Amino acid sequence: MTRIGFIGAGAVGGYFGGLMAMHYAKSDEVEIYFVCRKETEQQIAKHGLRLDTTHGNYHIAPLLLSSSNSQDIIFDYVICCTKSYDLESGLISVSSNLANNTIIIPFQNGVNSYEKIKAILPGIEIWDACVYIVSRIIEPAYIKETGEIQSIYFGSRNEDSSRLKSLEQLFVNAGIKAQKSDQIISTIWEKFLFISSIATATSCFDKSIGEILSDEQYKSVFHHLLMELKSLADAKKIPLRKDIIESVYSKMSKLPFEASSSMHHDFRNHRQTELESLTGYVVRMADDIGLTVPVYREFYLNLLNKTVEKQL
Repeated sequence: MTRIGFIGAGAVGGYFGGLMAMHYAKSDEVEIYFVCRKETEQQIAKHGLRLDTTHGNYHIAPLLLSSSNSQDIIFDYVICCTKSYDLESGLISVSSNLANNTIIIPFQNGVNSYEKIKAILPGIEIWDACVYIVSRIIEPAYIKETGEIQSIYFGSRNEDSSRLKSLEQLFVNAGIKAQKSDQIISTIWEKFLFISSIATATSCFDKSIGEILSDEQYKSVFHHLLMELKSLADAKKIPLRKDIIESVYSKMSKLPFEASSSMHHDFRNHRQTELESLTGYVVRMADDIGLTVPVYREFYLNLLNKTVEKQL
């Protein structure tokens, strides 16, 4: 029996975990569990998990890891779908469900999840991963996906090819666009160029992606953000595809006009944000190597002030 635990049932975990839970609901070989906040757990237990997607609407009754059954379950894979600031607490919640052969896979924004997990669980195997999806939480246990991008890329620094292929097939069987990447660090940084620049711009401008692309002034400033981040990747000798900038714009153009970033939504709704992992991290990395990123720094300070104002 292969057991996979999704930490988080929000916009990312709820979507990908929900599709897997639905597909393997009657399987004798695969079990999918959710580990989530109490409110979400209670909603799923009572009413199930609801997914409204561009390819269909689903009502799912997934398995939940709770105090009554937690001691009997050891996960083969743990997929972290929390926000970056909840990573440590999420991992602690499943610490008794890990074994020597458990693999942790972070489906998170940012480029330093591997190092964070290694510091928390130094003896566990960790794979790198990134996802592309446009989805949001309507209410606990109700996820709406609205874009044309629903993809997973993952890989191992230790090249465990047999287990990589096995997990890839488990995703694909559930109708998920998943692909193991032999250059996963580059893949993650390509995603980071996309999500960090968009999250920073949409949050600071308080505008949607469509509004930024359709306004020459906003688009020009966004382009400076993007080029600063690429210069950081170049300085760190991260190999990126030659058309990476064009690729970012191509992905943006395929999104709905009103699409934004989860960080923007969090700022608008006065919730905790991933500012430090998506924007502040860029400024700190640049400082470490003596690189100047004036637009990123200005936007980071502006957003930091918004965070302080929100707390007052």
